[in-house]
Amino acid sequence: MTTEERDPIGGRLKAARENARFTGTELAEMLGWAASTGKFKVSKIERGRQIPTADEITAWAQATGMNERLRDQLIHMAAEAEASRDTYSKRAAHGQEPIQDDYTKRAARTKRFTFFEMTFIPRYLQTPDYMRAILQEHHDKHGSVNDVAAAVRKRQESVRFLTDPDKQFTFLIDEPVLRRRRFPTSIMRAQLFHLSSAIGLDNVTLAIYPSLSRPVNSNTESSFEIFDDEACIETAVTDEEHLADKVEILEALFARYWQDAVTGEDARHLILDAINHLPA
Repeated sequence: MTTEERDPIGGRLKAARENARFTGTELAEMLGWAASTGKFKVSKIERGRQIPTADEITAWAQATGMNERLRDQLIHMAAEAEASRDTYSKRAAHGQEPIQDDYTKRAARTKRFTFFEMTFIPRYLQTPDYMRAILQEHHDKHGSVNDVAAAVRKRQESVRFLTDPDKQFTFLIDEPVLRRRRFPTSIMRAQLFHLSSAIGLDNVTLAIYPSLSRPVNSNTESSFEIFDDEACIETAVTDEEHLADKVEILEALFARYWQDAVTGEDARHLILDAINHLPA
């Protein structure tokens, strides 16, 4: 698993350092960090163990020659990561099952689902093992009540909506989601085959945003979900920022991403290629 697969912020900062041909110690000195701890701070940020501040990202960008667009994107991502860490811990204080129950209730009353995903396979297309790995990861990270098994069962309940003829789903998945080796190969292989099987379902439109395979016209920043006329930007697998007044903006953004999307057999080919590149 690459650094960027584990943590996109740290991975891109590490790539910038390496492209500038600095060691961790050299960069820490340039940033004015203490000689005794600076290189360890660089390592923690690059491995996703510490969320950098906006000032730290700005200084890192200046030292390594990073372009302003990427710098601003990383500052935005870091702010979201910091907010989601604090908010999720509060929401999960009583376990993850209530959070999943809220999502299931929302799905029950929704007719039109429009999702853009940069981090995980969309919840309605997840296998139980993939769900379990996600929720266990968040339990381990945030130390909430250990109700992972119950949360998986509650989350799995929402999968049935995929076969409801009164509901329509449009999923756009950023290509790195397919290739990120966050979980064991056995889980990822089954998940990707399951994802491929969703292509062609009557009420599901599935597309891949091929950001790794070909030039695309837009840089992506955040996952977001639109439930009828309610939108939210995902800041963690179980957290969200409600943006009910931003639906039109996000729908326009989705339409812009969709111009570069691949569907049908082209999408299936990218999924199968990701399967073929999984480690043994």
